Amino acid sequence: TPFYRRLYDEHHFHPSEIHSLDDVHKIPIITKEDVRNNIDDLIPTQFDKSKLRLWVTGGSTGTPLGIYQDKFTCDLYEGAFRWRQWSWAGYKFFDRKAQLKREGIHVIGKDGKEKCWDYNPHENEVVLNSREMTEDNLLQFVEVIQEFKPQFLVGFPSALEIFARFVTRNHVQLPPIKACFCETEKLYDSQRLMIETAFNTKVFSGYGMSERTADAVECEQHNGYHVSMEYGLFELVDQNMEPVTQPGGEGNVIGTGFFNNTMPLIRYLMNDIAVLATEPCPCKRQGILIKEFKGRLREYFVARSGRLLPLQLVWSGRHPVCLDRS
Repeated sequence: TPFYRRLYDEHHFHPSEIHSLDDVHKIPIITKEDVRNNIDDLIPTQFDKSKLRLWVTGGSTGTPLGIYQDKFTCDLYEGAFRWRQWSWAGYKFFDRKAQLKREGIHVIGKDGKEKCWDYNPHENEVVLNSREMTEDNLLQFVEVIQEFKPQFLVGFPSALEIFARFVTRNHVQLPPIKACFCETEKLYDSQRLMIETAFNTKVFSGYGMSERTADAVECEQHNGYHVSMEYGLFELVDQNMEPVTQPGGEGNVIGTGFFNNTMPLIRYLMNDIAVLATEPCPCKRQGILIKEFKGRLREYFVARSGRLLPLQLVWSGRHPVCLDRS
């Protein structure tokens, strides 16, 4: 790509210098600003940009960022890693689930208005619109779930928390839920407790991002986050950009994704803080284990009506009355 040619020439680096994984530190690190300022030059010359999908990140740590992807390839890989974690919670293909999604439903009801939910037969799931979590729509979510009886619930932590608060304050009884799955945002302990109490189940949290450079997920032991090394190269570095390897050590996450060849991000600084676990997980799965992820702010938009909007709507460009940070 034009960007990496320039970057590596400036740093007098050539890929032939890499002989083993220990040499990875020789590769220059790139930042979000590098990506934002060189988005077109990060696309390999053999790809036609007009045929790629532009995915906008949530902007949870700053200004939203555009990432180009080959939708077919990226979604297949993402689905495979998602299924692996979900299977640890007992999920099987086409088990019923309900998913709180940030995208609009785009289905018009009999009243001429956009519906707040829809059924997706390809995934055997009901899709709930987290853009419009009004009291009336949340009541509809409850009615749909009571009728559909999903075995699993999927959503961003902030959206699941808003729904959990509604369920709790209205003393709603829902059908048994085997597990809740959430990622992209940091899951706080208070959120986990609220969600697990409201839905009487366990939360399986994951660390992921729209840039798709790193992936780490909880297993059934809930003892930390297992890094998926086949997903991307996961590094933890200190303030001097030196590797953090000691158990309990804290550092900044650097990721190198393995499957978005249409816009490869190599040694991409995530600006997320992670802490290495001090002991292996009882599940005995191999690989890096992260005790916790830190660093992302817990944010909500508060609309004029007083209702909360989930964090992942930050990228949409709406202008809220105020921003509540807790």
